[in-house]
Amino acid sequence: MIEAKSEKYAGLLVRFADGDAVHFVDGVASVTSEQAEKLNRLPDSSGVAVEGFISGEDDSDVAVGGTPDDTQNDVAEPEPEPESDDAELVEPKGNASLEDWVAYAIQSGVGEDDLKGLKREEVKALLEG
Repeated sequence: MIEAKSEKYAGLLVRFADGDAVHFVDGVASVTSEQAEKLNRLPDSSGVAVEGFISGEDDSDVAVGGTPDDTQNDVAEPEPEPESDDAELVEPKGNASLEDWVAYAIQSGVGEDDLKGLKREEVKALLEG
């Protein structure tokens, strides 16, 4: 498993279009390499980081710039996959935390500066209008 971190939102829940989901607890989630690939496609504003993950590798922990245990890059590197919107935005429940609503708003394209100092109901109203 690979460790992913949500530096901004400790309880972030990311659901993907294929039904897969990643839930961060205290800002950390253990993910498969497939989930790490999907998380790396999220916008930088999501605050999600997958440390030391090299796209296309297996679940072993490989440091950036390193190689898997028995391989010495004797195969041509795969073509990068075109970016797609695998992550599905799922609106939090009405009573979800302010943190969850802010994360949802940012994923929806609202700027962080527009959200500073707002209460949960104000964030919800901003998204409705």
